[in-house]
Amino acid sequence: MEEYEILAILYEALASKLGIVVRVSHFTTAAQTLTNARNRCGDPALQSLQFRQSPHASDELWIVRGGEVRAQSQPGDE
Repeated sequence: MEEYEILAILYEALASKLGIVVRVSHFTTAAQTLTNARNRCGDPALQSLQFRQSPHASDELWIVRGGEVRAQSQPGDE
């Protein structure tokens, strides 16, 4: 995958509301590739992205926008 394609994925995640899901063959390698591209780019906005392995599928890498991810409350939850 070319550097510009990796950066496009990172900026897509940054522009999304919460983040995006990417299918990968090896989580650790993919997360390292994304981290390296983010660092080489030098855009401080990309530093807010977090790379997490899905707890549901081993071939999913979640690129999550910074901040704590919490379940939204449902009506009647108080």
